[in-house]
Amino acid sequence: MTKERGTGLAGVSASRERSMAKDDLDLLMDAVSEHMDIAHQSGCTVREILTTMMQAVALFLVSEMPGEQALGLMRAECDLLQARMPEAPGSRH
Repeated sequence: MTKERGTGLAGVSASRERSMAKDDLDLLMDAVSEHMDIAHQSGCTVREILTTMMQAVALFLVSEMPGEQALGLMRAECDLLQARMPEAPGSRH
């Protein structure tokens, strides 16, 4: 097997690599959701959970890119999230 151009894994096609990445993201979503439920059941408020999640995301982003770029990405994703939430005030869905 040879390493295909544009892939990070030897012998893995780009489509298979994308599928593996999606699987990893699905696992991440499941783990985060489960831990949020556990925190809420143990008495943490929704706001405390949100603040903690946002801090974790911010720390990850600033470790990967300059601060201004991280803030821009966070703003853009928040706008997209708001657009997907039709019940949110000011949503553009």
